[in-house]
Amino acid sequence: MSVKVKNISPFGHLDIPLVGRVVEAGEVFDATEDQASQLLAQPFHYAPGDKSAEAFLKALLGATDAPAEAPATGEGEPA
Repeated sequence: MSVKVKNISPFGHLDIPLVGRVVEAGEVFDATEDQASQLLAQPFHYAPGDKSAEAFLKALLGATDAPAEAPATGEGEPA
């Protein structure tokens, strides 16, 4: 099954070796479930590309107990 992933990175277009190509800013692209699980773990750069991908992410987060949102800047960093 492929999962739609959207590039939301503030850096614009990205060369993503994991998927073997350059992905343009705002582009929605197909990824395997394994690729999507790795990419969607980076919420500042990637987001689900459709409703099916949103459901995939929710299932993934439930299965891994990962945080539902990215930490705020500075949290968890040593003083």
